[in-house]
Amino acid sequence: MTCDDCDLLLAAHAVGALDLDDERRLVVHLQGCAGCQASAAAYLHTADLLPLALEPVTPPPALRSRLLARVHAEVAGEERSRPRRAPLRERLWRTLPAGRGLTAMGAVAAMAAVVLAVWSFAIPHRQASPPGVLVSRACGLTPLPSACGELSYTPATHQSVLTVQGLPPLPVANSAPLGGYAVWLIHRNGSPVLGAYLEPAPDGRTWAAVLEGDASSYVAVATTHEPRIGSAVPTGPELLRISRPLTPPS
Repeated sequence: MTCDDCDLLLAAHAVGALDLDDERRLVVHLQGCAGCQASAAAYLHTADLLPLALEPVTPPPALRSRLLARVHAEVAGEERSRPRRAPLRERLWRTLPAGRGLTAMGAVAAMAAVVLAVWSFAIPHRQASPPGVLVSRACGLTPLPSACGELSYTPATHQSVLTVQGLPPLPVANSAPLGGYAVWLIHRNGSPVLGAYLEPAPDGRTWAAVLEGDASSYVAVATTHEPRIGSAVPTGPELLRISRPLTPPS
């Protein structure tokens, strides 16, 4: 490799975009070339500054909920093979960005929080709930008696987590799932309001959704399969209903 060849690869090397063969050739050349070592250091320094040049972008309001729901679904699907750990959900919810500006550096911090999420959510459903977390459970209705779910609510963070098992995989057409499992907030007058869509774990057996807002505004959550994403009212049969967790008597 010549110095000119090396210079062509250094920018890609600085952002981790080289394939393994080019990376090996570049490393061999850098070990014996002081001039290219200096160029490599300059490219790395420039790459470190790139995130600082980005304008802050406010993420969509649902991004945090979808991220938490996906992490919760994936880890809940593996909970039987994991050791029991003390839950850290409240700390996680305070760590992930909600409405703050998100730069590339903030995205790195968010991914670090996802690692924390994977660890903190790896707890069996049936262990005792942490202080300050209210929990209610129920199993499926007549259309799908195999579905069972757990709704936990943390008043301090105004967030609920719905975890459901026993739902069949979504139907597929042209390699894409048809519709989704919608979560409806059922108010006292019986009217449903769309709260979220359940996110699947890789095994397809565990689903989860994170619901933002004060749980006292509704009395239950219900799950339906909606053939079309974005429906304003339920169109499919109700598969599961769980009452809102109530504050235990003092």
